[in-house]
Amino acid sequence: MSIIKILSSQYDRELLRFFIKKELVAPYKGSGFGAFWNVLIPFFIMMIYAFVFGFLFGGNKSAGSISNYVLIVVSGFLFWISFTESLSTGAVAITLNAGYIKKNKFPINILFLNVVVSGLIKQLILFAIYFLMYAYVNRSFSLGFLFVLPVLVVFMLLCFGFVQILGSITPYFKDTPHIINLLLRLGMYLSCVLYNIEQIPIKDHSMYLYLNPVASCIILSRYFVFGVNQEYAYPSVISIICWTIVTLIIGHLIVSYIEKDVADVL
Repeated sequence: MSIIKILSSQYDRELLRFFIKKELVAPYKGSGFGAFWNVLIPFFIMMIYAFVFGFLFGGNKSAGSISNYVLIVVSGFLFWISFTESLSTGAVAITLNAGYIKKNKFPINILFLNVVVSGLIKQLILFAIYFLMYAYVNRSFSLGFLFVLPVLVVFMLLCFGFVQILGSITPYFKDTPHIINLLLRLGMYLSCVLYNIEQIPIKDHSMYLYLNPVASCIILSRYFVFGVNQEYAYPSVISIICWTIVTLIIGHLIVSYIEKDVADVL
């Protein structure tokens, strides 16, 4: 597997570390908060949505209280913001780093892995902040958070598969990033970020989960933390596992196919 191959090579590990540092630190060099902007920006985006859909719209009665509804909304954004950023950044990973690929025999999977690892680092920091928010609101901790951590890891593998596919297509089809950004705007409202699955007027909710792995990740994490959506836990697990395996296989095949001549296209 490409990830194992990269991590087993000291040169590739150093190269990956270079790109991660470049991704997290370089854009904010010289600013007051520095690399912490990586967390501040998505955190404030989550808070804005939580305020609008939680407090202004009065929350969700089934959640028990407005504060719990806000926590549920924020839990959805923990996944959705990472998914959006990974796909948007990953789609242009090759084209933005064309100079490296043209001059050297460059393992392009490092570019995709950089996007995902950087995203995971930011997501884990946001997850820690969310954990403190939950503890403050409920005056207690939930052991379910321990089960969410492996969901986050599998989720990032899912993102890696999608990033491989989209990033490999972009050099040959330049409109890909624009199409992805449009689809992502719609996708947020189809992925149970701002609501719970019971509010969807669909009789077969399982089919909805099988077709939407991001919604499955969100619903499964809410089951672990809040104890809701128990009947959807099993289809969510199946959806996440199947989508992750399929995207990783397709992504690996596409990258292997284009790696030899992608430099000529750029």
